[in-house]
Amino acid sequence: MFYSDLANTILEVRELFQDGVYYAFLQMRTPITVYSRPEMHVLPTQNVGLWQLVASGYAEEEQPIDLNRSPRLDALKNLQLEIEKQGSLKKIWDRWEGSRRLVLDRP
Repeated sequence: MFYSDLANTILEVRELFQDGVYYAFLQMRTPITVYSRPEMHVLPTQNVGLWQLVASGYAEEEQPIDLNRSPRLDALKNLQLEIEKQGSLKKIWDRWEGSRRLVLDRP
């Protein structure tokens, strides 16, 4: 998994179509358990959750509409590529000494 720190979270993809643009958002939230803060237990009764954005993708609706192409599917594919790209870059960053050192030696 690219985002191993999200293994114990609730993940959800949500879509939005607005002004001719399709958006796809991967969002996460921490599950509410018996150990959660008391104010967290009130949220579901209000149909509210504390979602955080993980990644997003988008695609514009083109005119004329191409029947062989789906902008909605393009937005989801764009989201997938973004997750894969950021996951790969995170692995490199985690191994890079610059992610831990305050000052890097200049070449």
